[in-house]
Parts: sequence; C-alpha cells; structure tokens
Amino acid sequence: MSKIKGFENESDMDFTPLDNGKSIYIEGTSLYKSLGEDVKSVEFLTLRGKALYFIEAKTTMPNAVSIKDEKKFEEDFQDLYDKFRHSLDLFASKKLGIHNDSEGEFPECFDKTPFVIKFLLVIRNSEKEWCLQVKEKLEEKLLSLMKIWKVQVFVWNSDEAIKKGFVKGLL
Repeated sequence: MSKIKGFENESDMDFTPLDNGKSIYIEGTSLYKSLGEDVKSVEFLTLRGKALYFIEAKTTMPNAVSIKDEKKFEEDFQDLYDKFRHSLDLFASKKLGIHNDSEGEFPECFDKTPFVIKFLLVIRNSEKEWCLQVKEKLEEKLLSLMKIWKVQVFVWNSDEAIKKGFVKGLL
C-alpha cells in the first residue's frame, strides 16, 4: 500500500498513484487540523501538468432520478460545495501567506507553478450515466466558483478514475 497515510480512504479505493511527491492528503495536514471542525476539506490535492486537482472520494452519491429524500440530496451537494470551497480557500490563504505550512507538508511545486483548477469527485459505486447527472448538479452548485476561478468539474466512477491513473484499484 502507500507510504503516506490517507491514500487509501474510506471509499475503499487505493489512491497510491497520487503518492507522487506532487500530492497531499490535505485532511491529514497540521494546517487543516488546526482550523477546527467548522472547516471542511476534500481529501487530496494533486498537481498533474498544469492542473491542480481538488479530489473528493465517495462510496456512493444519489442521482437526481432516484432521490428519495430531497433534503438529504441537497445536503450532500452542499457538503461537496463546502469541502471544495473550504479547500480552495485554505489553499489560496496558504499561497497568499495568510496561513503558513510550518510543518512543510505541502509539496513545493504548489508554490511555484501557475495552474488551472479542477474539481474531481470520484464515486466508487456509480454508473457512468449517473456521474453525468451528479456533474450537472454539482456544476449548478459550484457556478460562482467556476466563474471566479475558472474551475473545471469532473465526476468519475472508480473505473474511469483507474483508467485515468488517479486510482490504482479497489480495496
């Protein structure tokens, strides 16, 4: 398995391809932990080429067609929004010098590279068609961030994440 705790997570996917010196398990950082329970985070940040990916992993996610509980459905998407927004804010505040990485946990390449921002949600147990529905709903929720930061949104199932090299396999 990975030498960095967190690259295998509660979604039972092995994210060891992210253990490349250009990634960080942000939920495990001292900086994130110091901010308290009110701040949420995606699981990983990884730099691929000129793209900085904010990656969240879920075992399942409701799709718009089969929702049984509208309130829970909206809460799930609000939670994703909060995780991405807070992670983006945390990263920007670190980059601007508002917070520092006193433990040296963030890869150096994050400070030097101009990049585009991509939000990637990986849903282990999802059909490819459902991912498109989740992506549409997520883009509605993230519209202001997409405009301000020119964020691109991707929603993949585990098969697609494996094919693209973000996930090694299922545990």
